[in-house]
Amino acid sequence: MSLKAAAVSEDRDMSEIEAAGQASAPADPPDLDDTVWAHPHIRRLMGLRAPAFILMLTVYSVIAKVLAFTLINPFLQPSSKDPLNAVLMAQRDGLAATFIVGILLAPILETFLAQWLPIRIGRIFTHRPGVLIGLSTAVFAAMHLHAGTKGVALGVSVGLLLGCSFVHWQRVSTGRAYWVTTAIHALHNGVALSVALLVMAR
Repeated sequence: MSLKAAAVSEDRDMSEIEAAGQASAPADPPDLDDTVWAHPHIRRLMGLRAPAFILMLTVYSVIAKVLAFTLINPFLQPSSKDPLNAVLMAQRDGLAATFIVGILLAPILETFLAQWLPIRIGRIFTHRPGVLIGLSTAVFAAMHLHAGTKGVALGVSVGLLLGCSFVHWQRVSTGRAYWVTTAIHALHNGVALSVALLVMAR
């Protein structure tokens, strides 16, 4: 056998070995892909880089909260002690303290309690994204029960998006999921507090 023929034969043998190895490698379970079940628009959203994703999810979270509050507002009694009213919080605690808590402390802590922890526990039992997002949303809503119906509306509308963010970015890394989700939460709170600042300045 010539040297050239031997080289071709060796290349063919190596290709066959690599193909066999790839065939025997376990494929990722289909339920780990959290975009298979999604609408095409959601898939495009999931394809964004982190900065654009954070901005888009912030916009969606503000819209979701406004829609949720608009839907339930006719059924609510006005309250002078609304714990979710950013204007009341700023007047009571001071604008600087409200911004520090709302933009720095609360997002970091709530991402840990409402996204990282329940999703980490949930993954012990399942990798289905819908279940993990639902679990995270339920915990986030429960954390806002002190605000009554308004708190539940906030928990479901905003919590759903935060849960989606965490589950999606966890495919990259848990650290990325944590800080992207925290950034969305912080920007969302920042928008609410900025509106409160404008109202107070009138």
